[in-house]
Amino acid sequence: MNLPKPGCIFITPFAFQKLKLYIALCPAEISGLGLVERSEDRFIVTDVFILQQRVTLADTELEAQHLCEFLSQYIAQGKDPASLGVWWHSHGEIEVHWSRTDQETIRAFPGDYLISIVGNKWGQFLCRLDTFSPAPQIIDGLSLVPLEEFGAEPSSDPGPLRRAVLAEIREKVRIFVPIETVELQEWVVASETEYQIEVDPDSLKEDDQGQEGI
Repeated sequence: MNLPKPGCIFITPFAFQKLKLYIALCPAEISGLGLVERSEDRFIVTDVFILQQRVTLADTELEAQHLCEFLSQYIAQGKDPASLGVWWHSHGEIEVHWSRTDQETIRAFPGDYLISIVGNKWGQFLCRLDTFSPAPQIIDGLSLVPLEEFGAEPSSDPGPLRRAVLAEIREKVRIFVPIETVELQEWVVASETEYQIEVDPDSLKEDDQGQEGI
């Protein structure tokens, strides 16, 4: 499969606003998938979303059962699985880079190509394009650029989208934090191990980790 070699990855303003909110509102790492369209030599991310997952301050793990169910439903609805060409995740408050786990996740992803995006709470993003056939190829160090001419503009009032994203995080993300970093408080649910405790989703406030202008 011969793909163009882009100088950047484009993203619609609405999808970019949504991506930044996922990263800002989740107190731990978070990951998800996204839709991509190709327009001549441009790759355009048109939407991003999350699935059921378990996350900590240092990693994120999509739950295999829910991923399989999502893919089955997506195909059953007559949608093209090739449009699911984006995998994104956050690195919390640390620098954006590709960890060994990231590399393994990318190599295991099905499909002919994959756009990967990693971001952090400081608004930094890094992208890469991997093609898997006929021969593996990596184009790294790509910028993520909002494409104003494509798709809906973000709302001037981010409140409704912020509330929707927060509700989705509460529903789909199981957040665990190291037990030594906190004192026992109301938002502690239970101890999965002696080292981690689960954050009560109801404890996540609308303005938690919020950023002006998102």
